[in-house]
Amino acid sequence: MDAVEPIEEMHELASWAAKHYQIGLLSNIMPGFIEKMISNGKIPNLKYDAIVDSSQIGAIKPEEDIYRIAQGETDVKPEEILFVDDSRT
Repeated sequence: MDAVEPIEEMHELASWAAKHYQIGLLSNIMPGFIEKMISNGKIPNLKYDAIVDSSQIGAIKPEEDIYRIAQGETDVKPEEILFVDDSRT
């Protein structure tokens, strides 16, 4: 956890987006890490409309199921979702 560095630009973008849009978090991560990373400031502490944690749902990015589950959690049409990722791929 000490090696994880917050991405300040993403914190700013997510904070701005949360004021204007529904915002969610979709992550391939180890169990319990999302809560820890929010509490220690590595992930922005925002009111997320949905959090889809791969360790809890049994699907990971880029499997189609995780995106379908995320879409269902938000009650938003797929064409209305903007997906931003920090992965180079």
